[in-house]
Amino acid sequence: MISSLENIKQGLRSLALHRMRTLLSALGVLFGVVAVITMLSIGEGAKQEILTQIEQLGMNTITIRQNELAEEQHLKAREQRSRGLTKEDALALSYNVPNIQFHAALKVVEATIQAAFANISPEILAVTYAFNEIKGLETAEGRFLCTLDVEQKKQVCAIGSDVAKSLGKYGHVGQVLRIDNIPFQIVGVLKNKHWKAGKSTMLTTRNLNKSIFLPLGVEMTLPNVKTNPKHEALSEIVLQFSHSSTMTKSAKIIKRIMEKAHGTIEDYQIVIPQELLNQANRTQNTFNLVLGSIAAISLLVGGIGIMNIMLATVSERTVK
Repeated sequence: MISSLENIKQGLRSLALHRMRTLLSALGVLFGVVAVITMLSIGEGAKQEILTQIEQLGMNTITIRQNELAEEQHLKAREQRSRGLTKEDALALSYNVPNIQFHAALKVVEATIQAAFANISPEILAVTYAFNEIKGLETAEGRFLCTLDVEQKKQVCAIGSDVAKSLGKYGHVGQVLRIDNIPFQIVGVLKNKHWKAGKSTMLTTRNLNKSIFLPLGVEMTLPNVKTNPKHEALSEIVLQFSHSSTMTKSAKIIKRIMEKAHGTIEDYQIVIPQELLNQANRTQNTFNLVLGSIAAISLLVGGIGIMNIMLATVSERTVK
């Protein structure tokens, strides 16, 4: 009788041990699969984020940005008579680079806005009319700046959707916005444009919803701007091309033109989204290879563990 009870207890212990081993085997497979899915999801998420940033820059565009120089570099730039990005650079590029569909210049304006804003700090941008075409801006009310506004340096402005909301009843066409105490009539309010902050400086784009747009050139009539020579330089020159296939050749021409105008002074940087995308794809492929290798090793180790458990179970039953 006692022997029978011992056999039953031993059988129950063996059954419990077998179920525990089976459960551990299932958990090993589950964790391995979860690790693979998680790693691939992280890689795909990183890829989509980079693609979003590059799309905001514009796949068919090349942007030349002003570089901030240290004091020693400023002295060297003055010796070589390099004045940073200029309107002459913009004209030289537009005349000599083939296949340009639109070209626009942009300047960040440091001025005081005589208006109360809730939760936002608007950025003042002086731009040419083609900036609207390149960025695909749409107006919810009125119009964007036109060629005549730039040529005649009219005191008008267009405002982003967040600026308009913050201004409330004063954020509509026909209202007056005072910048450095000079009146600018609002001629257009833009529709909201999707924007996502970039983690890389190369992929940084401006939130145009929080921007105020002036005709390029009129900013030099502002008291705080015309007294500071550094405000003469442009912040960006944006070139949009009709075909992405010609951008590699055009980029080489742009580099030669800029090197000829600026010499050895690196007071600008050339941002080519197409090259950034290619680089991102290469990085992503490497990333996927590393993640895949880690996942494969994890599954292999898990498989070996499961195999050992199963072999131990079989050996135990064979001995019995």
